[in-house]
Amino acid sequence: MAAASDGLPATVEVVVLFITEIRDVQLNTDRRAESRLEWEKWKHEKETDAAVERCARERQRRDAEAEELAQARAQAVHKAQPVRRYRPMDIHPSSQILTMPESPAFSERLRSKSQHH
Repeated sequence: MAAASDGLPATVEVVVLFITEIRDVQLNTDRRAESRLEWEKWKHEKETDAAVERCARERQRRDAEAEELAQARAQAVHKAQPVRRYRPMDIHPSSQILTMPESPAFSERLRSKSQHH
């Protein structure tokens, strides 16, 4: 190419490039995108399974609470108890003599009085 300072008009060189045949090119970004899609699919399945399990546990907990509440309410209802029937008692007078009441001697003064009598 001639320089413009020489006073000559600029010429353009034409370079002919041959198109090369490219086969089986795998870019790392393509492989990474595929593995990322697989990972996202796996993660989505895992999150879905966890959500289903969480809902099942919550439903089971609610059912257990409702059953427990129903039992508590059923037990809280007062039910009348029938009057018990016992054998009739046979009351008869005792053959022992009656006990004469005596005051306990808790203090020294009272103990001394009780011993003298």
